[in-house]
Amino acid sequence: MTKPPAAEEQKPPQLVAISLIQDARAYVECARVLDQHQRSHPRYFSPTYFLLRQAIELALKAHLAASGVPMETLRNDVGHNIDAAFRYVQRVGFAPADDRFPELVQWLAPYHLDHSFRYRKGNGPRQLPAASEAAEIIHNVVEAVDRYVRSHYLATKDKKQRR
Repeated sequence: MTKPPAAEEQKPPQLVAISLIQDARAYVECARVLDQHQRSHPRYFSPTYFLLRQAIELALKAHLAASGVPMETLRNDVGHNIDAAFRYVQRVGFAPADDRFPELVQWLAPYHLDHSFRYRKGNGPRQLPAASEAAEIIHNVVEAVDRYVRSHYLATKDKKQRR
């Protein structure tokens, strides 16, 4: 027996992209709040970076979905690999709004894949940018992707109305 498609897969990817980018914005903003609080509570390092790398994943997937990439492809071919998502999104014309973004993805991708920020692992000291700098970079990208997502959603909606 085949499994019925998930509700998200039945929606046009351009519509799903709006939810993805809204969530990306929420994650980066929550990371900023946590980073502010972290200055007096360093134990929030992992949760802060978890939120930041999740924002990256959602922003990249939002761009891909807005470009018409089906949700099944995002789930099966991209998954939670932000390095793969970044390579894929570049093939559909993505240019990061912040020149520091590719390096940030390279820094965070290995920790994202092995769930280091989700399940604390004793991998020794990590060389990462300050959370405030990472949040600024991701915020810049999220804002640009948001404009892209909304313009593609409106174009798709207008196209349907003309039919």
